[in-house]
Amino acid sequence: MPLILMKKGETGKIASINCDGPTRTHLMNLGFRIGENIRVVNSDREGIILTVKNVRMALNRTMASKIMVS
Repeated sequence: MPLILMKKGETGKIASINCDGPTRTHLMNLGFRIGENIRVVNSDREGIILTVKNVRMALNRTMASKIMVS
């Protein structure tokens, strides 16, 4: 399922990143790698706040929809 559908407090594992080029490189540089655990801190209509590798960060809904979790 897309990361954007996860609810506050849920955890998951990154299954895939569905984009190419600079966007994919940017997300991977931020720590979004296949198999990495993530936890949703908060989510609203603007975007999502989550933790990856114990670092809190925010993504807009467009970027979050490109990341699939299991």
